[in-house]
Amino acid sequence: MLKKIAIKTLLFVFLGVQLWFIYLMLNFPSYSIYVEQSDEGVWSIGKIESISNESQLKTGDKILEVNHTDANLYFSSNNEEILNNFEVMLVSRNGITLEITTIETSFIDRFDTLLLLSSFLCYFIAYILYNNKPKSVSATILSIIFITLSLIFTSLGGSIRGDTLGKIFNYTSVMLIPILFLHFLIVLLNEKSSIKIPSKFIKHLYFFVITTFSIQIIYFVFFININQLLNISRFITMIFFLMGILGNFILLTGTYIKYRKSETYTSTLIKTVMLSLFISVFPFSIFTFLPDLLYNKQWINAIYTCWFGLLFPLSFAYLILSKRLYDIDILFRRFLFTIIISVIPSVIIVSFTEIISTNKHSGSHFVISFITTTTILSLLLYSFEYLTTKFQRVIFPKRYFLNNALKKISQNLRSISSFHELKDITLVDIVKTMNVHGGAIIFKYNDSIETISEGDIDLDKAKRMLEENSDVNYDYTSFEISNHEEYTSYLVLTKKKTNTVIGMEESQWINLIITYLAVNLENLYLIRKLTMKLEQLAVHIPDEKTATEFLWFRKFMFELQEKERMRIATDLHDTTMQDLFFLKRRLTTIVHSNELNQKHMKEITNIINYVEIINVNLRQSCFELHPYLIQETGLIHAVRKLIEQESSINSIHIDFHVSEEHQIENRDIDVKSHIFRMIQEMLTNTKKHAQATKVNISLIVKNKQIQLYYEDNGIGFNEQKDKQKELLISGMGMEQIKSRVLYLNGQLNIQSHLGKGVKFKITLPMKGERTA
Repeated sequence: MLKKIAIKTLLFVFLGVQLWFIYLMLNFPSYSIYVEQSDEGVWSIGKIESISNESQLKTGDKILEVNHTDANLYFSSNNEEILNNFEVMLVSRNGITLEITTIETSFIDRFDTLLLLSSFLCYFIAYILYNNKPKSVSATILSIIFITLSLIFTSLGGSIRGDTLGKIFNYTSVMLIPILFLHFLIVLLNEKSSIKIPSKFIKHLYFFVITTFSIQIIYFVFFININQLLNISRFITMIFFLMGILGNFILLTGTYIKYRKSETYTSTLIKTVMLSLFISVFPFSIFTFLPDLLYNKQWINAIYTCWFGLLFPLSFAYLILSKRLYDIDILFRRFLFTIIISVIPSVIIVSFTEIISTNKHSGSHFVISFITTTTILSLLLYSFEYLTTKFQRVIFPKRYFLNNALKKISQNLRSISSFHELKDITLVDIVKTMNVHGGAIIFKYNDSIETISEGDIDLDKAKRMLEENSDVNYDYTSFEISNHEEYTSYLVLTKKKTNTVIGMEESQWINLIITYLAVNLENLYLIRKLTMKLEQLAVHIPDEKTATEFLWFRKFMFELQEKERMRIATDLHDTTMQDLFFLKRRLTTIVHSNELNQKHMKEITNIINYVEIINVNLRQSCFELHPYLIQETGLIHAVRKLIEQESSINSIHIDFHVSEEHQIENRDIDVKSHIFRMIQEMLTNTKKHAQATKVNISLIVKNKQIQLYYEDNGIGFNEQKDKQKELLISGMGMEQIKSRVLYLNGQLNIQSHLGKGVKFKITLPMKGERTA
């Protein structure tokens, strides 16, 4: 109960003192007047310490009256060397009597405004800390630090106006700061990393500060002349502060040395504390307190350096509230680098300002201007990366566009599984992003060249450029993607559509894309190489027993083949055949326009007929690659369609006989696709090698088995001698047929002699029936 009463009383006194300092700041000018008495008993102005406002008083003015009281009576009753706040003063200057008044005048200036804003900010942060972390001891101590800083700011406003209470509270608050910092660090290290540091000695430090404060208050209440004691207190305050800060650094350094290897988090936390504390206390320790102690003169007034003291508690208020800890080494290096970069521009700016200025300024003013300019430039440079990233779309629209394109291409590269997809997925985006007429990815092998192109680009010209290893005489620009011992790949781009050169940002973007492409192309090349080896392995499996064990492998290879055939058929249908259709329609429109003579009309008609022949051939190729009729109308219809096409373009008579069509069509789509591919393969081999004129094909159901008979009257072959030759026919041939038969658990019988044609008998089981 007594503790609560004591705390409430302390807060009430603290609030009253704060209000008094604010009252002084609002009603009196921000300067201190030192008066002195001559041997003749005349009081005069000895020195004026002004922060911002220019005083109406001048050094040497003789004081006649203060607040309508004779000077001898006023100062004899107070016997002070510093003139406290006054309302009216009558002085004599060069024989002229002047009345100086401060009544009904607002003296708050920009420095007072900053002091008040800083004080309110400290209160606000202290409230947030205490409200969000009421059970955290470190948060409570940090809240007290902010309240103490608030008192420093407001008491400074009273101190610079010569108020005795302002000086007492200012000195006491400054003495408390290193003790509170030390107390906070001990508690924080214990909370965050369980480092236990003895803290009993802290109460003695608090006792010392309370004792000095009590002496000053007692002296202020019961004695008239307190200036001498205030000078001593000021001296003690600066020594105590500097020694306290040094003690903090000694403690942190010792703790860091002890724990720098054992706990990474602890060492990072201590480094963060040391850097924050250094930035906070270095300015007013080195530029204010230390020169004041040594030379009795501040290089930079405390009014400027005191704000740095906010950095330490602010950084740890953020740490406590957000529970985040950054790598202080990286932050420190970045900030140090920005400071180094800012030094030379700051010197130039400040020097130029001093040269063009009509007023002569002191060296301290130059130092303050230099430090302020360096700090502002450093902060701007340090935050430049964040700002440019945050507002990249507005500041660097080109970079924003390129970054988005890079993300899109990098994501698309993940889904690429073949070289063909590079064009549709990646090369199109590169050409569009770079705004060029066209582009190509070119692969130079030891004995051949492979190209993938998009847009308007002359591939022959690009190949010549790469063969000559020079792009000086060409309009194209080449970039080497990868240099493999088996191949070298290049990205070739034409001129930009705007006829402008490729900028630095675009060059960096291309280099990044090339890096991604190099990895992707290497993977695609390995996939292609592995696929070819797998196909050879599938063809060369030695016996049926071994082949049975590799059913999964055969299935995988068949699926890959069908997928690739479907892709090629789709591409032909959606691109080449559509282009031919539009070309034919365009030519037909010209013929019907009646603007051509008979000769030209005949030539164009012949071209139209030739385009139609090409279209028919392509349609047939698409059907062979992807027999969609198997799903739509069934296997038998698809086989008849194949035979019809083959008969129309070849001089081979093909007879096709089928029985129990319904039972055959009841097999699943996978089995029917394999049967179609086997018939297709046998017809292909007949066209290429047999020189046959007649083919008989039968597809029947017998003894609950599907039986496929194939016979031609070609030249035949010696099965033993020509077997190896057949195996080498692009991974196809009879071994492909054999692989499909084994996959379907069937049997294959081949009879052939030179000059007597070839006969195939394939038997497949009927089990596993289901409707397609």
